[in-house]
Amino acid sequence: MSYPELKLIQDVTTRWNLTFDMFQRCILIKEPLISTIAIIGNVDNLTNEDFEIMQHYCEIFKPFKEATVELSSEKGVSISKVLIITQMLHSHIKNNIQNIQLPHTIHLMLSKMLTRADKKFEGIENQRVLTEATLLDPRLKKKAFDNHIIYQRTYDQIVEKIAAIIKRNKNNDEHNINTPLNNNAIENETSEIWKHFNAQVSTPTLSTPKSEAIVV
Repeated sequence: MSYPELKLIQDVTTRWNLTFDMFQRCILIKEPLISTIAIIGNVDNLTNEDFEIMQHYCEIFKPFKEATVELSSEKGVSISKVLIITQMLHSHIKNNIQNIQLPHTIHLMLSKMLTRADKKFEGIENQRVLTEATLLDPRLKKKAFDNHIIYQRTYDQIVEKIAAIIKRNKNNDEHNINTPLNNNAIENETSEIWKHFNAQVSTPTLSTPKSEAIVV
């Protein structure tokens, strides 16, 4: 038989992804595995039903495996992806649970997953750190929000924060402008040059910190 020489992967109860890897490996070497178990003879062999369960399991958990790899990356910022990945996985569970062709065991697993996901991620869009990071990510922006109200609230919060920063910086600039310049190399402020300069910087603008924040 022309099969790759691969070892079985040992399952570890504290790492669900190893269960996924173990099932995938069993499916990949199905024929050699069944033959080897038959030769050993002192354990129950795997049935086609067992492999069918493993196949469905891997199909359901493939996006979870990909999400784990994506969020575990050390090379990129991942917090902005949490919201949209969570929504994707939640939808993935709901879509699969509608499949009446799945075995009862898989349906039972999906029902438990959906119950726990609903509880775990309830109110996740109310976490400002996640929503603001998502909105500020140029790859996602508004597209990551299913709820327009939450998007608008997040947008307003960001605008207010930027406006506060702009206002604070303007106040600091005004303080620096009003501070006397003690530099011998600069001409006296009563000269025509400095009168013109002072007139320019003291002229009020029509913009507000909030309007400037929206532009930013």
